[in-house]
Amino acid sequence: MGKVTRVALATKEGVKEEFEVDHAERILAMRNSGWHLPSDSEYKYENGTISRADKKEGKRAAKA
Repeated sequence: MGKVTRVALATKEGVKEEFEVDHAERILAMRNSGWHLPSDSEYKYENGTISRADKKEGKRAAKA
């Protein structure tokens, strides 16, 4: 069995909790779940999928 990837989610009240990626995707897909990826997360949520944010792209944008 492989390593399980966990993603931290937060609420607007400041509660943070880690979930497995597939469960976090289901939580974020719910309209009124109250959970979101923190701004300092190394992950992004697009089109119903959580993936690792491209750090190289961020460095290029900071230089420009």
